[in-house]
Formats: sequence, structure tokens, C-alpha cells
Amino acid sequence: GVVALLTSAGSGVYFATYEVCKKLPSGGVVSSPDPRVHFLAGLAANATGGLIWTPMDIVKQRQQAAVGTPFRGPLDGLR
Repeated sequence: GVVALLTSAGSGVYFATYEVCKKLPSGGVVSSPDPRVHFLAGLAANATGGLIWTPMDIVKQRQQAAVGTPFRGPLDGLR
């Protein structure tokens, strides 16, 4: 449910950021396969994707580690 939804959102943010960042140095066109450009684009993409993935993982791990059923739903894991 929530994990599938947020994974899709996180991946979308990741790939969108990667595509935008790899085109920035050349003004909108990837003109060379410079590894530094792709490294920095991947770094930025991972940082922005992590803004979605990290809270989702924390909620998921809290719910998996809980004894019994202290959580009523995914949003209850944020508390």
C-alpha cells in the first residue's frame, strides 16, 4: 500500500532530479558522457529521493519491529 505508493513517488523524484541535473552544465543537452556530471547528478538525485524514502523506511521499520499491533495504520507510525 503506502510503501508501493511512496516508492513510486521517490523513484519519480529521483529520476526527474537526475535528468534535470545532468543537463544543467550544458544548458539543457547532455553533450558529453563526463563522469563528473553523472556523479553529481546522481548525488543530487539520491539526496532528493531520500527526502521521501527515509521517512517511509522509518515508519516501515517501526511497524515491523513493534510487538503486537500498536499501530492502527501507516500514518500512526509517524508519531
